[in-house]
Amino acid sequence: MGPISIAQYMREVLTNSHGGYYMTGDVFGRQGDFVTSPEISQIFGE
Repeated sequence: MGPISIAQYMREVLTNSHGGYYMTGDVFGRQGDFVTSPEISQIFGE
């Protein structure tokens, strides 16, 4: 296997079915890696 492009690398680490970032569970919300402001407090959603 030779060199790969950055696009190929990102596709592999994000979507690989055996450990890709988006395939290993819920990455959003309070239990995930990302929490949006309205999920922290209702005041941010108004």
